[in-house]
Amino acid sequence: MLFFVKADLCKYLNASGKILQLGSSTGRFLEKFKDRGWNAAAYDFSEQAVKQLRQKGITTREVDLNELNASGALTYGDLLTRDIAYPSNIIMVRILEYLNPSAHDCLLFLLIDNAAPGTVFIIAGQVSGSAAEQAKKEPMTPEIALRLHPNFRTSFFAARKDMRIKLGESILTDHILVVEKMSSLQK
Repeated sequence: MLFFVKADLCKYLNASGKILQLGSSTGRFLEKFKDRGWNAAAYDFSEQAVKQLRQKGITTREVDLNELNASGALTYGDLLTRDIAYPSNIIMVRILEYLNPSAHDCLLFLLIDNAAPGTVFIIAGQVSGSAAEQAKKEPMTPEIALRLHPNFRTSFFAARKDMRIKLGESILTDHILVVEKMSSLQK
């Protein structure tokens, strides 16, 4: 997580003391925040990662971020909605690239629509060679290529009046996007 230090991303975190990482792996990143007194929580699908996270005392939900129910909604959507009901910091590092297009869009819309005002999103996606690496795994469709592009993610947030983009730049091999939810949209 060299880019986190290099970009001084801690200055963008809100003071809620809560941090949630989606696709957290074994929690090396979260552990540093937990050791500093933060309420750290994680979502991951790897049984081994979940075991390590729980051994470190990190609140963990074992979920497959790609899993949709029969109606096309995220199977963990209700859990996530409850977990983001209060201002927090939501971290997604190199995870969106691995979601299928439907899960990717559902996740971003759920976060944008349901996160409490004051929530800060820090999203990092690999830009250097990520499309080439993805193409090795599966054929590169226009839909996949679009989702790998940093401007695509930025557009989810920029189109909203209740979101403020605080940072959007490439650092080392990652594109970093920092967004704060300002207030709920008036209906």
